[in-house]
Amino acid sequence: MKGRTILTACRGPFLRSTRLILVVLLSLASLGSEQAPPSEGRRAPRTGRARTIQLPKPSQSTGVSVEQALLRLLNLTPPAEQRLQPEQIGQLLWAGQGVALPQAGEKAAIDQLPAIRLYVALPDGLYLYYPGPHALQQAGEGDVRASLATAALNQPTAGPIGGCQIVLAGASRDFSARFGTKGRNAMLLQAGQMAQSIQLEAVCRDLTFVAAGNFDAGAVRRTCRLPRELEPLYVLMVGVPASRGTDVVQPQPGQGPPKRAVLIVPQNGFQDQELFDTKRGLELASVQTVIASTRIGPVTGAAGGVAEAELLVNRVAVENFDAIVFIGGPGTVSLVNNRIVLDLAQRAANLRRVIAASGNAPTILANAGIISGARVTSLLAQRDMLLLAGGIWTGAPVEKDGPLVTSAGPQVVPQFVMAILDALSGQ
Repeated sequence: MKGRTILTACRGPFLRSTRLILVVLLSLASLGSEQAPPSEGRRAPRTGRARTIQLPKPSQSTGVSVEQALLRLLNLTPPAEQRLQPEQIGQLLWAGQGVALPQAGEKAAIDQLPAIRLYVALPDGLYLYYPGPHALQQAGEGDVRASLATAALNQPTAGPIGGCQIVLAGASRDFSARFGTKGRNAMLLQAGQMAQSIQLEAVCRDLTFVAAGNFDAGAVRRTCRLPRELEPLYVLMVGVPASRGTDVVQPQPGQGPPKRAVLIVPQNGFQDQELFDTKRGLELASVQTVIASTRIGPVTGAAGGVAEAELLVNRVAVENFDAIVFIGGPGTVSLVNNRIVLDLAQRAANLRRVIAASGNAPTILANAGIISGARVTSLLAQRDMLLLAGGIWTGAPVEKDGPLVTSAGPQVVPQFVMAILDALSGQ
């Protein structure tokens, strides 16, 4: 009885103390939750508050037609590292996502992020685009553009990185509620549409870009510190054309002047992918390129692509170039017996320049008499001609024999470019 009296006497103060402790703990938890940053699964700056950049109101007119923009897409040059202005960045992001915002009178949460996010890498940090307020919210510190370019281009050394880089990222589960098992396909289609809109806006604003679809997804995710549920879908490196940029990368001490390559094409009927992708790949590796043909001015590919020939083949000074690249295509037959072109190939061989030919263009080298005893490849239809000229035809996608590089067509352009770069590095 006495023990019960003591317990009863102590219970009141004990419960009051317990209630007081619980109140304090709940207050601290509430305070902590109010001060926690919004959870987007992304890194926040270590010091200070996340920076917000209010982008200028986007313009809705450029004076460039759709047809002109499409033609500009066929002859892009790499972007310089020169910083872009907020107006330019805002236009790109508006084209990719802001234009799709609900119109006036429709309800929309301006701070709500769409299913596909747009991350923007700038010289002063990584940002996330909020299309409602048309603003950037800082998601990370430091310039990650070089690391992101390396991951996006999937090569050991990155080429031009651009004034800004835009990463499209999304989660297929956000599309599954509407599209079911086809949610991922719907997500990829939307990402492709967004990327195309950004590309068209870029060329309309006199900008250029390098698009990366086949990238190291893990490296891109780590560089941007993406939330676990998001996957990178597309990477764009956008900037002022390097020919107009002020921050063009200069050769490092001891590396010597940049390499130069001349691309030889017929005035009609070159293989579009072989020309444009080879040119772009070389320029990404800081190799200066020039197109030469039998006439100066616009030259047309078999698929309708238009390039600008800046040099006549009879004015090509081989000693001024490190590589002579012959581009294939149905129109290349007009060059196979062209004496000027054959003499050009022979001079390049005598000077031990890198000589490359793609698709059906190795027949030019065969007629020039410079492949005897060398391992070569080409389209299957050209095999007999190469064998008759003394070449060792292998049928491989790409062959490199010393300074001689040949390929079997447009499907292996990346390997073709890498073989040319390898041959140039051995000069």
